[in-house]
This record gives sequence, C-alpha cells and structure tokens, in this order.
Amino acid sequence: MSSHLRVSVRVLALVLAIHITVLPVLWAGRASNDSAEITAIFADAKSEAGLLKQDTEDMESFTRSNSSWQSYAITINKVKHLYHE
Repeated sequence: MSSHLRVSVRVLALVLAIHITVLPVLWAGRASNDSAEITAIFADAKSEAGLLKQDTEDMESFTRSNSSWQSYAITINKVKHLYHE
C-alpha cells in the first residue's frame, strides 16, 4: 500500500471515529435542552391547571351561596380576563 493511501485511510478512520464519538454527545446535549424546555412547559401547564381548578371551585361555591348576581358576574369577568390575556 502506498504511503499516500495509508495516510488517507488513517484520516478517514480518524474522521469516522470523531463522527461516531462526538455527534451523539452533541445530540444528547441538544435533547437535554429540549427536555428542560418541555419540563418548563409542563410545569406552567400544571400551575395553570391548579389556578383553573381553584376558579372552578370558587364558581361552584356560588351555587351554594346567597351571593348577588353582581358578585357572580364580577368573578366571571375576573376569571375570563385571566384566561384571555
């Protein structure tokens, strides 16, 4: 085998080794960033669900109270504005 061909084979082997070892690490880091972003989105959704549950319980409590329809309307408008921002 000529020396030029040996060098070419070694360079090709080095490039393949770098490709096989480095790219998965880079992709894993990228997946980790995506995972953190998804975790944050789920945390926000969980927080919103908790607020919505509380608002639902507040609205349901009006069915058992003697509050005026004005109080009910004020609460509905507050909830409506929170979720339509």
